[in-house]
Amino acid sequence: MSERKVINKYYPPDFDPLQAERDLKKANKSLKKRSNGVVTIRLMTPFSIRCLKCDEYIPQSKKFNGKKEVLNEKYLDTFKMYRLRIRCPRCSNYIAFRTDPQSSDYVMEFGGIRNYAGRLEENKSLETVDQTLDRLVKEHDDDRQRAEDKMQVLEERLSKLQREQEGDQQLVALKNSRAQQQRKADNMLYESEESQDEELNRLAEKAFENRKSATSTMKISKPSKKIKRTAGGHSGSPSALGIRIKR
Repeated sequence: MSERKVINKYYPPDFDPLQAERDLKKANKSLKKRSNGVVTIRLMTPFSIRCLKCDEYIPQSKKFNGKKEVLNEKYLDTFKMYRLRIRCPRCSNYIAFRTDPQSSDYVMEFGGIRNYAGRLEENKSLETVDQTLDRLVKEHDDDRQRAEDKMQVLEERLSKLQREQEGDQQLVALKNSRAQQQRKADNMLYESEESQDEELNRLAEKAFENRKSATSTMKISKPSKKIKRTAGGHSGSPSALGIRIKR
C-alpha cells in the first residue's frame, strides 16, 4: 500500500521540468482534439426545465456533471457562444441549452422545454451590425436623457434645500426678534412694578410722617392748670394781686 502523504519523491537523473510541462500541455491539447472541444464541467441549471421525454421536472440551480462545448458562431464576431448539455436524472435524455449574449440569458436547444418562458423570446434572431449600432446609439441617447433628467432633479433638490435653509434662517430670526420683544416687555413690566412699589412706599412714608406730626401737635396743644380769679378775704392763701389759685 502506497503512502498517503509522500515525503520523498524519486526524480530520474535525466528529468527536465520544462520538458515535463511541455509534455503535459501537448497531452491536454490532444485530449481536447480527441473530444472535439467538449469539456466535462460541474454546472447548475440556470432555470427550471421539463424533460420532453419523461416530463421530469428539473428545478432551478440543480447541480449536474455536464458537457461544455464552444460553438462556431460568435456574437458580433467577438463573443464566444457555448452549448451546455446535461442528462435527465430520470430517463438520461440529453438536454442542451446555449448562451445568448444578446439578452444575457440562455436559450433551450433540444431535449427539454423551459418553464415560465412566456415572458421571454425564445427564438430570437441574432442582431446584425447595423441593428447593434442603432441599438447602442439609442441606449446612449436614453442614458444621456436620463443623466440630464437626473441633473435636473438634482438641481431642483438643491434649490429646495436652499429654500428650506432660507426659511429656517428666517424662522430663527423671527424667533430671536420675538424673544427680544418679550424681554423688552418683561423689562417694562418689571420697571412699572418697581415704580408702583416706590410710589406706594413714598405714600406710606408720607402718611406715616403726617400721622407722627399730628400726634406731636396734639401733645403740645394739651391745656395746663386752670387759674381762677377771686376776691380778697376768701379762704386760701392769697397772692400779692389778690388772685387765688384753685387747686
